[in-house]
Amino acid sequence: MKLRLLTFLSLFIFATSVAHAATLELNSIGGVPITNQTFSYWTHSGTNPSLVGTASPSAIVELTLGTTSASATAGLDGAWRYDPTTLTAGEHAITISSAAESMNFTLLISTESATKGGVTATPSAAPAVLPQSGGISGTMLLLFVGFGSLMAGSLWYAGVYLPLTEEN
Repeated sequence: MKLRLLTFLSLFIFATSVAHAATLELNSIGGVPITNQTFSYWTHSGTNPSLVGTASPSAIVELTLGTTSASATAGLDGAWRYDPTTLTAGEHAITISSAAESMNFTLLISTESATKGGVTATPSAAPAVLPQSGGISGTMLLLFVGFGSLMAGSLWYAGVYLPLTEEN
């Protein structure tokens, strides 16, 4: 029984560990902001658009642009930038990755207006900023409850703490 309790408490603590947010983002293509937008197809009018984004501080960001591989290093603030020199007119499969995160999309380099299927690509209005979720009080409460449960289970297993029982 004690072993089951310790197993449960250990799993509880590991299950309530902090989840890490995704850090790899592409913020703009050719100067057009695309933060918080996920599409599998982007169009750029012109040549060799700069790819600007964020990743973990000092992370290596690997880029594959069609058959060309390149890398960029994120600064201490996580910002990175890559200025391609080999993109010609046409479609290019783009893969951007850092650590275990990656993103894929197709980039159409067009010398005409940015259209695909008769739809003109224009940047939309900036998205509303979402409120930050959670807070420190809930996190601290969860940590204290988990730690307290672990300590109670350890003391019970060691025989220091015995549950109340009815005596005859």
